[in-house]
Amino acid sequence: MAAANAEAQLARKRKSSGVVRTPPTLEGQEIMGAIQNSPEPRSDAGAAATTAATAALLAELNPNTDLAWLVERVARNNLPWVVVSAAAVEGWEARDPFGWAKVSAWLAVKGVTIVRI
Repeated sequence: MAAANAEAQLARKRKSSGVVRTPPTLEGQEIMGAIQNSPEPRSDAGAAATTAATAALLAELNPNTDLAWLVERVARNNLPWVVVSAAAVEGWEARDPFGWAKVSAWLAVKGVTIVRI
């Protein structure tokens, strides 16, 4: 219940301010994650092609989803990695398996490493 409240609060903050602040970790709580390295080398070349591919992907996704927000964030900040909760990945796989497959493939082509926590 508390986790659901925290996620709802983060979603509201993201929508209202455009900034997501992660809650402080609890003292003594272990945080573990899995890193899914991209098989592709990271490439910043071909910005026009990347922009077109990103626009095409966003056009295929529902704009009001976390998947679309993830794509926008990675594209805007040109991140070499992205931290995603395991619960989010499981949710995307269950609710929108084709969307997650497209986003996952897009991340791999961009050479972006997925860090699951």
